[in-house]
Parts: sequence; C-alpha cells; structure tokens
Amino acid sequence: MGYLLKDEALIDIAKENIEWVLCHPLPAKKGVPYTQADVDSLMKKGRRFDAEVTEDPKALARINRRRNDIEKQLKVNSIDRPEGRLGADAQSMAWPWAVYFRAVKAYYEATGDERIPKALERHYLSFPVEELGRNRFVVNVEGLLWTYSITKNPELLNLAEAAWAQNGSELTQENCLDDSVFSMHGVTMNELMKIPMILYEFTGKEEYLRPHSPIFVNAGAAGL
Repeated sequence: MGYLLKDEALIDIAKENIEWVLCHPLPAKKGVPYTQADVDSLMKKGRRFDAEVTEDPKALARINRRRNDIEKQLKVNSIDRPEGRLGADAQSMAWPWAVYFRAVKAYYEATGDERIPKALERHYLSFPVEELGRNRFVVNVEGLLWTYSITKNPELLNLAEAAWAQNGSELTQENCLDDSVFSMHGVTMNELMKIPMILYEFTGKEEYLRPHSPIFVNAGAAGL
C-alpha cells in the first residue's frame, strides 16, 4: 500500500519490519530426543475432564487426536534445525509464515530486493517435511513454490510435493475426492484448496487436478 500511495511513512514501516526479519535468521538448533514418557506427561497436562469421566466416543476421539498431535510435535522437535529459519524461535513458525510470506512477497515485487528469495530458500529448507505437512502448515507450499520459481532449487519443489503428500491437513489428496458434505474453517479451506492447483502449475501432474471437482461441489453444498 505504501508504494501504491507513495506514502513514505508506510514504506518506512514495511522496510523496518522486513529488514529486521531478514537480518535476524535463527542459528542452527539441535533436535531434542523424546520418549513415550514425554508423550504421557504432556497428555496429562492437557487432559480434558469430560474425557476422563465418560466413554463418549467424541471425547475419546479428542484424546486420540491430542496424543497424535503431541507425538507429531515431539517428532518435529527431535529433528535438527539448520541455520536460516526466519521469525521467532517458537514451537513452530510454519503457520505465521504462511501468512507473513504475502508481506515479504509484496515487498520483493515492489523493491526487487535480491536478498529475499535467497533468505526464503534457506528459511523453507530449514523445515522438515514432518512439520510442513501438519494441518494447515501445508499452506506454506504456496511460498515454497513462489521461491522455487525464482531460485529454481529443486529441493523446494520436492519439499512442496512431499509436504502435501503427508496428508496431514483437513483437506488431503484423498478426502478431496470424497463427495460427501464436510464442515471446516472456511478461510483454512480456501487456502488449502489452492495447494493442489499450485502444485499442478509447477509440475504438470494430472493427479493434482483430480481433487478439485468434488471439493468445489462440496463447498457449494456447505454454503461456502
């Protein structure tokens, strides 16, 4: 907006923000091994009262989902992180970066700052596929492939395909072909619906086109 309006105050805010992120990549970090006892300990901390006192299938399903999520996060935490991750040293910056990528992309398109594709390449390649393939983190495929379109590093394309193939999000290659009505967060659905189409754009693989006819029909049936 700052460049469109030629508003120097807005431009300065954007520059300061982007500059700080580019100049503060995270150092390499060793993974933390875990055991089943760690999973059990975290399960106890997050235990829901209704799951403890009832055999309700929905409550039990929540327990299983929580255990699965904990195990996946601990697996990610056990993997060494190479230098170059951008953003805060938090449990995961995958979702924030799926959104923040749009700001970085806009800044690059306005300025042509050549540091950005190089920094994004190191950033994305610091994520293990087990992390990018989880839930809505797979939305990062869009940023991965935008970066690939500039740097041409095949590792980015391979990581993008592998993340989608993890089938870890609410929409997957398999359930997108299901013609039943579904219910999920609308914005997340819209973001995830794009991923197979973007993958098709960069790979030409017909398999990425197949999910879209049923899912668009389902979205309409759900009032989305």
